[in-house]
Amino acid sequence: MTATAGAAIVAALADNVDRLLAAEPEVRADEPDSIHQMRVATRRLRSVLRSYRGLFERAPAAALGEELKWLATVLGVARDAEVRAERFEKLLAEHGRAAELSAADLGTEARAEHPRAPEHAAADVDAEARVDKQLAEHNAEARTERRPAAIHSAADLDTEAPAKHIDKQLTEHDRAPEHAATDVDAEPCIDKQLAEHGRAFEHAAAKLDTEAHVDNQLAERGPAAIHSAADLDAVTARLVTAEHERYAAAHADVLVALDSARYRELRDELTEWRTDPPLRAARAEVPAADFFTVVLERDRERVQGLIKREPTVTAADRIELLHDIRKSAKRLRYSCEAAEPVLGPAAADLGSRAKRLQTVLGDHRDAVESQHAIYGVAANAGAAGEDTALYRVLAGAEDTAARQALTRYPESAAALSAD
Repeated sequence: MTATAGAAIVAALADNVDRLLAAEPEVRADEPDSIHQMRVATRRLRSVLRSYRGLFERAPAAALGEELKWLATVLGVARDAEVRAERFEKLLAEHGRAAELSAADLGTEARAEHPRAPEHAAADVDAEARVDKQLAEHNAEARTERRPAAIHSAADLDTEAPAKHIDKQLTEHDRAPEHAATDVDAEPCIDKQLAEHGRAFEHAAAKLDTEAHVDNQLAERGPAAIHSAADLDAVTARLVTAEHERYAAAHADVLVALDSARYRELRDELTEWRTDPPLRAARAEVPAADFFTVVLERDRERVQGLIKREPTVTAADRIELLHDIRKSAKRLRYSCEAAEPVLGPAAADLGSRAKRLQTVLGDHRDAVESQHAIYGVAANAGAAGEDTALYRVLAGAEDTAARQALTRYPESAAALSAD
């Protein structure tokens, strides 16, 4: 018997609901990676609701999507602090090691312990020069608080019947105003952070000439500057300890949310959707292979449309467009995961390529966001009269990491479009 689209989507929903509910006790116990797992489960569910929205009744699907967005936002504050703390710890472990050395230690023995330093001196200077330029750009951009525009693929599928009929219905459904706000994952936590960092720099410009201050320090110290143990402690407190404290506060907020009536209602609704979601009866009877094939092609075309735009945009717009490509690739990946039991290796292969693109651009985004965060903290540190040279080194390292991630982008983008 041919599997129906309704039966297949119920199975996909059940799997993701189970993941979310299974993560709850671990989040309450603050188990490692539990916040991440619960957040990913909410994202998978939201992706299924968006990509396969033509199967669901509009109003209840939109309402559930909003509640999942609320939960993802609460979890996101804690997860973002957790990620930043881990990333800053790694950066300081790699680039703050010199802070433990005194000037007298910089002899032959110390150079033997740090053989990479001479090899990377030129790269460090280049990175610092880029950071200087970026600081100026960020100070200018902070005054406008630019937000990325939502980008959608305008391409229509031209497939054989019955897929063409299904696509026409989905296209009509896409125009429904109830779903306009859910087509693009705005990731409010990240947008809020970037906006906050932009405001921080606008404020800092009035009380501290950061570039001149740090440039003077670099000129005095040279590219192989040695930071004191006190400098390292101060930077660690502002970057790592502060993020641990933010995580603790955010986790407490997560527990409040999980104990709320709103979450209990969401959990009850998810339990109902797990076995009996509000499906559109006629569409639910369409063969699953036909319906899911159309959905994957549409999600793939959305990513391809954004990839084609990438070479045409300005450098200022490129970072946000790459971010949109990453989000669309993630949506495609999750829709492929839902389709894999129906379409088999074809969905698995496309999902793997989407994941690869998502990972590459995720690495880029992580480095960009980390650099923004370091700029904000550096401005506050400088305003407090603290040495900011180590922040510049860390920002330079993130600049290098972002550029290295982008070297993998062309290949991963081409792989997604390959037949």
